[in-house]
Amino acid sequence: MSRSYWRRLCVCLVILSTSQLVLGEEMHESWRADFDNGTLDGASKPVFINGISKESEPDRLIFDSQQGVITLGGQFDNTDDYAELTWPKLGDLSLQKTPMLEMRVRHTPSSPEFWMEVQPTYKTASGSPKTITRYLTFQAGEWQTTAWRLAANDPLPEEWLPQTMVGLTIRIHSNRPAEVEIDWVRLREFNAAERQREEKWHSLVCDGPPVEPVVLREFFPFGVYDASSDIGIHHVTHRH
Repeated sequence: MSRSYWRRLCVCLVILSTSQLVLGEEMHESWRADFDNGTLDGASKPVFINGISKESEPDRLIFDSQQGVITLGGQFDNTDDYAELTWPKLGDLSLQKTPMLEMRVRHTPSSPEFWMEVQPTYKTASGSPKTITRYLTFQAGEWQTTAWRLAANDPLPEEWLPQTMVGLTIRIHSNRPAEVEIDWVRLREFNAAERQREEKWHSLVCDGPPVEPVVLREFFPFGVYDASSDIGIHHVTHRH
């Protein structure tokens, strides 16, 4: 066989090997709920809450578990109603080693007035528990994976920064009957691309904030307002 044939074959093998490395990337997880064993992996019994009376209405809850996928939803009348699934006691899951909360979901088409609230509860360095909310919307009918960094490198006092995740709540809202399928939820470390961005960020700020251009000081002699780096859930507006 010709030398050019073997060269092409070697190139193909390198490409295939690289693809397998990317697709097969393994990341450390401190917690995972995949529902494969037919349980809720520590979650409380799902509930449907009437947004007006604030009372539980079990007959309006939509819930099912099939082949490692759970379905959560309800017979909603208005967007104050919600279906809820909660993991109240997750222990102390490190957000320093595994800062990425990730989930794979699929939303069944029903109404544009549909969204999901993801509410992790974490402890700060001072031990104070705090709950934050992320609002998610999805393209209907397609499986989607979304990741969210919980522990950020923002200019906040150390005692305010998230240290461990201790609980998680998922809520579904809509103004008409709707449901969402959840394949899995996990807390993981950075993947390769995220780790590269993190290292680049550290290299930029290790010697302090970038020097402000002279033209900026001349054009805005009294300073400007801006936002902190978009690297996590915390955003701090500050004065230069």
